[in-house]
Amino acid sequence: MSQGAPKKIVLVGHCVPDSFMLKGVIERAIAGAAVVRANTDAELARESDGAALLVVNRVLDGEFADTAGLSVVKAAVARGGRAMLISNFPESRAEAEAAGGLPSFGKKDLGAEETLRRLRAAVEP
Repeated sequence: MSQGAPKKIVLVGHCVPDSFMLKGVIERAIAGAAVVRANTDAELARESDGAALLVVNRVLDGEFADTAGLSVVKAAVARGGRAMLISNFPESRAEAEAAGGLPSFGKKDLGAEETLRRLRAAVEP
């Protein structure tokens, strides 16, 4: 990955333990990543600005008007942003990809080399 400003990655709708695990994996995959959390609609609106990637939970934890992660992915893609839906269900990930989301992974795959590769690819121009 090229040098420059840190890539801002937003964890959307993940509980604290999952956020901690995801942050560690993202920081391992993307040198210098600036990982932040968004667990409300207001936080999402604020943190999405300038984000290189939204890492969205399938069912949003927190206070969102719509708790479907797929809705966040669709909205991000419509704005020209990058988002991936994190789910252990392959059919949910496939639905998000069909809607324009990036190839992703399940939380059970956090230790896989393919997960790191997908995260790196998601923030490359």
